[in-house]
Amino acid sequence: MFLFAERMVNSLKNNIIRKLVFLIIFIVLLGKASDLRLHNLNEYSFWTDEIQTAIFSNAIVKTGSAKLANGYTPGVYLPFWYYFPGASVTLFGQSNFSVRLPSVVFGIITIFFVYFLGKAIFNNYVGLLAAVFTSFLKIEILWSRQARPYQLLQLLAVLSLYFFIKALKESGQKKVYFIIFSFTFGFITFLSHPIGLSVIFSLLIYLLFFERIKIKTNFKYYLFCIFAFIFFCVLLNNLFPEILNHFVKQTFILKNNFYEVFPRITYYRIFFMKNYLSILFIGFLGFLFSLKKHMRLMFPIILWALVHMGLIVFFQDQVYTRYAYPIFPVLIILFSFGLFRVSKMIALQRQYLQLLILSILCLIILTGSDKFSLKKQEFYSLNDDMQEIPEVDYQKIYLNISNKILFYPDTIYISNWNDHAVWYLGEGELDYILRYNKNNLKKEPLSGATYLTSLKDLVGVVQTHPKGIILLESWDNMIPQGVESYVQSNFNEEFKIDRLYPVQPRYWPVTVYSWGI
Repeated sequence: MFLFAERMVNSLKNNIIRKLVFLIIFIVLLGKASDLRLHNLNEYSFWTDEIQTAIFSNAIVKTGSAKLANGYTPGVYLPFWYYFPGASVTLFGQSNFSVRLPSVVFGIITIFFVYFLGKAIFNNYVGLLAAVFTSFLKIEILWSRQARPYQLLQLLAVLSLYFFIKALKESGQKKVYFIIFSFTFGFITFLSHPIGLSVIFSLLIYLLFFERIKIKTNFKYYLFCIFAFIFFCVLLNNLFPEILNHFVKQTFILKNNFYEVFPRITYYRIFFMKNYLSILFIGFLGFLFSLKKHMRLMFPIILWALVHMGLIVFFQDQVYTRYAYPIFPVLIILFSFGLFRVSKMIALQRQYLQLLILSILCLIILTGSDKFSLKKQEFYSLNDDMQEIPEVDYQKIYLNISNKILFYPDTIYISNWNDHAVWYLGEGELDYILRYNKNNLKKEPLSGATYLTSLKDLVGVVQTHPKGIILLESWDNMIPQGVESYVQSNFNEEFKIDRLYPVQPRYWPVTVYSWGI
């Protein structure tokens, strides 16, 4: 009797010690992850899409809605996202740091729930390992530092999947509640970005074709469902028509030009195979290991990853690695389970030896791969994996332009792009925009600038204005034919800036010209 009691006490002590060790490790991990993500967050310029976040978050602070003075709104695109940086700016003031801070917070919370998702599917060790790799994977750090919705999108998808997995493990009323939580986060994912529709769609496919759920419920549950249905119908009333029109339009385009799908598939294949082959290979081993005992829980998140990739390949009109970014937790969890099972096979069921082997493998991966970062870096390039986003110091560019305009008040300003002028100079300060205009508009909607769609238009403006500044970005293919050579031959080159960081995978020159100054 006393021996049994002593064993119980020792077992309890061991459990408490084990939980305490896990807690300490997790706190240290989140602290380090936060440090990596917050470092130098305020020190570098916004890139083009971040500028739109800054513009609309500032509008929310001023007016309470994402609407500019000229009436322009982002419409169905990211309606839920802009309020987070707007709230941050309200609390901490206008700065690059405050606009980017929500993504940092979402990135840290993502680590937390990647752990719980890995634990729910496999075990504590796989969850912790997945949290470690999420903390130090460069692409995770990168998108946790950008004022864009992709980190929020990833977090919401993980939350929806986590509660769905919990529902599969429960029965009765708890199963119902977890399914409600899962689909609620799925709807919010959709509100954060249209490609978030992949979450709801994949979970519905799973419920309809792979899982029979019998629910015994009561009047309160039906009342809640009716309320939730009405709430989401009202909330999404203005979203569905435009979103569905987009999908129908893309379906029609692909039906007539199906060959366009293959370059998109090739692009994402190169992205994953070139940069994350080791994660894919060990993750595939993890998938094979999971077939016997864990497939019922693993299948929904694999299904979501496949649906998500199908959605961005077939229905997104552009290919960017950031669209594929939300599925990385799936890859990381499978990768972690693959490592766990390999270490278990080597250790021959001896737990302490397995933990030692697992720790060594983890350390080798974190220190030996350039895709992981254990130390703070001055910058994380958007183009480390694929060269697709211009990285230019717009702060420096517009410091020079604003000084010129201030010194010569009657100077007009022309650019081939819309948003950075609105952010750095103010609404209405961009006079003309040099771009082809497919919709035959007179004014560009966001900036309110008048379109110049040909060299003839530009020459007419120059002849009627004695002083002017022109900004031309080298990456833009929408500049009217003949404009660049005309500007280079007839105007003064004020300055050229081709980078955001001292060393970049690629340079994106922006040149500023003037006349009459």
